[in-house]
Amino acid sequence: MNAINLINVNKNFGKLRVLKCINLNIESGEIVSIIGPSGSGKSTLLRTIMKLEEIDEGIIKIKEEAIANVEEGIKVKIPKAVLSSSLKNLGMVFQNFNLFPHKTVMENIMEAPVMVKKMSKEESIGKAEELLDMVGLLDKKNSYPSELSGGQKQRVAIARALAMKPDILLFDKPTSALDPELVREVLQVIRKLAKESGKTMVIVTHEIAFAMDISSRVIFMDNGEIVEDSTPEKIKNTTNERVKAFLQNIT
Repeated sequence: MNAINLINVNKNFGKLRVLKCINLNIESGEIVSIIGPSGSGKSTLLRTIMKLEEIDEGIIKIKEEAIANVEEGIKVKIPKAVLSSSLKNLGMVFQNFNLFPHKTVMENIMEAPVMVKKMSKEESIGKAEELLDMVGLLDKKNSYPSELSGGQKQRVAIARALAMKPDILLFDKPTSALDPELVREVLQVIRKLAKESGKTMVIVTHEIAFAMDISSRVIFMDNGEIVEDSTPEKIKNTTNERVKAFLQNIT
């Protein structure tokens, strides 16, 4: 089954077209990394999948259910029940963590399961502790975000995304706000998830070696378009001059 399906998706910011006729299928369980220069549309692509940005044309499906459908500039209404059900399959980790500063680590993780999924407080405490143990931060459960390093904040953000039990995880440049020495600890958590969770993962990243190592597919975007979509090995040995130049410049 396709976890994510984009058909002829276009997105504009004013007169600037940031996504140009994007067609993309990602199957359940795939690990897909999206690479490319800054401003190529990578993050916008994730944000449209998450419904944080509305598309101007095309169709976006999650597990075969349309969550966005715009035909010739006219939006097709999506039933609220379908939209709510589909979006519960998605979890997103942002580059700037987006933790609630006035809540403890535990409270940050428990918030959505209790408020959205109506999980009992007792169950949510157990789940939060289990996730914090998985990301190596159980000892920080009563700390506030201001007391954590950047790497620790991002690991909490990953635990928070997992608390909603999504089938699909979206990572938007999860290490770009971190000092170099903190990058490794976050990548280790993502690597563990990729190996053990069975979840579909889409990772926008500038960590090219990591992307090549962890992914079943690597997508190169430039100027709002998918330039190449292939296996890591084929991307490394690409004949596309634009992709080749990018890889040479960052390695």
